[in-house]
Amino acid sequence: MTNDALTSSITSDGSFTRKYQTYKFKKGKGKFYPFVFNDIMGLEDRDGKGVRTDDLILALKGHMKDGYQFNPSSSLSDGDSGYNSSQSINDRVHVLVYVHSANAPQINPDVVKKMKEVREAASDLGIPQLVILTHIDEACGETQQNVNNVYMSKHLKKKIDDFSYTVGVPLNCIVPVKNYCDEIEINPDVDALILNALKLMIDFGDDYIEKINRLMTPQPSSSPPPSSFLKTPWREIYYGKNQELEEYMKNFQPQSEVKAIRVLLCGPVGVGKSSLINSVNSVLQGRITNRAPASNTTSDQSFTKKYKTYNFKKDRENNYPFVFNDIMGLEDGDERGIRTDDIILALKGHVMDGYKFKSSSSLSADDPDYISSPSISDRVHVLVYVYSADSPQMKPSVLQKMKEVREEASDLEIPQLGILSHIDKVCSETESDVKNVYMSKDLNEKMNDFSSSLGIPMNCILPVKNYSHETQLNPDIGTLILNALKMMIDFGDDYIDTL
Repeated sequence: MTNDALTSSITSDGSFTRKYQTYKFKKGKGKFYPFVFNDIMGLEDRDGKGVRTDDLILALKGHMKDGYQFNPSSSLSDGDSGYNSSQSINDRVHVLVYVHSANAPQINPDVVKKMKEVREAASDLGIPQLVILTHIDEACGETQQNVNNVYMSKHLKKKIDDFSYTVGVPLNCIVPVKNYCDEIEINPDVDALILNALKLMIDFGDDYIEKINRLMTPQPSSSPPPSSFLKTPWREIYYGKNQELEEYMKNFQPQSEVKAIRVLLCGPVGVGKSSLINSVNSVLQGRITNRAPASNTTSDQSFTKKYKTYNFKKDRENNYPFVFNDIMGLEDGDERGIRTDDIILALKGHVMDGYKFKSSSSLSADDPDYISSPSISDRVHVLVYVYSADSPQMKPSVLQKMKEVREEASDLEIPQLGILSHIDKVCSETESDVKNVYMSKDLNEKMNDFSSSLGIPMNCILPVKNYSHETQLNPDIGTLILNALKMMIDFGDDYIDTL
């Protein structure tokens, strides 16, 4: 047992930790593990108490020196002795972990607001985010007796669901952990939870560092109920062939000089566009990943604000020859969500990566984020509409916007697909076993409605379950994702061959 970080067992609304402190972990004599933890002052309700969100954001950016003493009444500023004005990649935060107690009452609204401010800043910086739910033994008697019961506890599941809903962190990025407190001996079951959480942290952090290094390295310029369950599936799909599909992805090369097929994801707010990117990347990397910031908060406003291109690593040196573009969601009403003009400009290749969408005005030709002479590589090669099976009937104004985009894409002869997400939330049999997806009358009806509303043929609409609460890959979920991905890149490849 160790006790490097000073902790307090006293229940108090004042933070015990006062300084920005870096903790290394010994690997052996004179050696350390290649990861460190930074501890900070706690968040408290009301202004002038606890760590300031400005200081947290400065820490994320690497501006805070080790040992800086927090001041709840004023933030660190340039010129202070604790301010690091020439921060390196090593000084920056590579993964942000929110720690919350399962035994705590409902989070104070002031604290929630502060956490959301930090979460938004971290998302803008592209920093992956996780949640550790502690004190699981104090919140559940069965888990206290045997920590292996953690994922059997309805109470802990509700705690995780509530925190996910409140802060907006996806369920598969929330991990329960029991800290050592009164024990004097190591417990392998407690260790298993801690090590799984640690692996997720360093994997997410490693992905982020690799992305930052790639960006900083100069690159050569390149142009329901049983009664609704069918006896036989209404569409055939072959499970157990993921290896063949993965090999297809690894060996795939576009037919023309285009180095990467560009897939644009379009759809209403909260349907799982960013989560689809994370799920595709998880399948390709062979582990759960969190590249695209996604929100689990039920909201009518888009969490994604920028035009963002996502590459997918094939190995340490190469990427797969396809990219996904995430955009702001479509919202009900005028001057809300992404403008259809901006989507159409993206289709034509005029939108620069990183452009921040404005609901009140479209990108114009004199804007620095406007690409005046787009190459074939800048253009969109396949347009994918994402819609949630769990959503109510599409709002007329949103449907009208999608039809405007669809008509323009058709004029440009861009192939179009539909992805129906959240299939597990509509059909209990599919929730139990994703292989039942094509046995569900409800999902068949949802896909037919989606097809008739937008005019996309049924054979161009594919159901997918994104990774949401899972921390391990499921081969059957992978089959649906890989089949959808194959159709996207095949359609895109056919299109660029005509250009």
